[in-house]
Amino acid sequence: MTRRSLALLVSLPLLLGVATAPIVHAEPSPAELAAARDMFREGRALEEQGKWAEALGKMQAVAAVTMTPQVRHHIALCEMHLGKLVSALNGFERAKLDATQAGINTVVEEASQHIASLKPRIPTLVLRLPSDAGELNVVMDGRAVSSAVLQVPIPLDPGNHRVEVSASGRATFSRTISLKEGQQLDLEIVLDPAPATSSVAPASSARLAATALSAAPDEGSPKQADKPGRTAGFVLLGAGGAALVVSGVFQLLRSSAISDIDASCPSHTDCDPGLRDTRDRAVRYGTMSGVAAGLGVVLAGAGTYFLLTSKGAPEKGGASVSIQPSLHARGVQMTGVVRW
Repeated sequence: MTRRSLALLVSLPLLLGVATAPIVHAEPSPAELAAARDMFREGRALEEQGKWAEALGKMQAVAAVTMTPQVRHHIALCEMHLGKLVSALNGFERAKLDATQAGINTVVEEASQHIASLKPRIPTLVLRLPSDAGELNVVMDGRAVSSAVLQVPIPLDPGNHRVEVSASGRATFSRTISLKEGQQLDLEIVLDPAPATSSVAPASSARLAATALSAAPDEGSPKQADKPGRTAGFVLLGAGGAALVVSGVFQLLRSSAISDIDASCPSHTDCDPGLRDTRDRAVRYGTMSGVAAGLGVVLAGAGTYFLLTSKGAPEKGGASVSIQPSLHARGVQMTGVVRW
């Protein structure tokens, strides 16, 4: 990330006047801790009966009250028996680290054994990506994959997975793959040139691309002199575009936070209390995105009004100015053309 990008991300909350201080959660009461201990015992009993899904629910409920190396270890144990091998491996590794720091040797030993047995069972996927396609967008099972991990084998749970790869000017590659335990799969990604399409922007562009702001006089009529209203129109339109860009950035941040939650707690119920801050960030970023989007639409509308209603005194010559804003997944693009 460049310094300019970093400065933008830091300044956006300040521009919108939204506080970003972390939320402090109260410590559990003695009654809550007692209830959590009872649920832990119930979860252990369910494990002995082989009822791993029910046991996982109990352990996650305990974790919502208090998280300990033992609780984290048993959550990973349930996930392992339910086929969630990647999440289980992460859980065992974190439980081992926490137990090492706390001096709980039994958890360290058991977690180490599970880690050693899990690693060879986890299948991996290597994406063979084209080098001439420019910037790539990779989506795995509906979640964006960071470009940082595209050059290494990606660990996945056994079963079916959906892979989608797209790039500008290329047709989207889509494939469903099936992985078995311990399998190592290389997938060649072929991105064919995109077919010729209409220049009409999709409806998801909020119809901004379909709105061309033209200040061209009628053919043969004298050129209109610029007025303050036109200048204000351009300024407001630019500010509206910037606000929509801000909205897009916050939407990406929200999606990233939600992806973190999905990876650690797919059910979104009885999740690790450590995910509460991530959840709060996702909610906060969603609010910021909505505020910025609303502000952008208002400013762009005001700018459009000024541009369409401003009139000036006739001058010699003729000129036309047209501006076409378009909203994309990565932001707002402003295209202007001047004809003399």
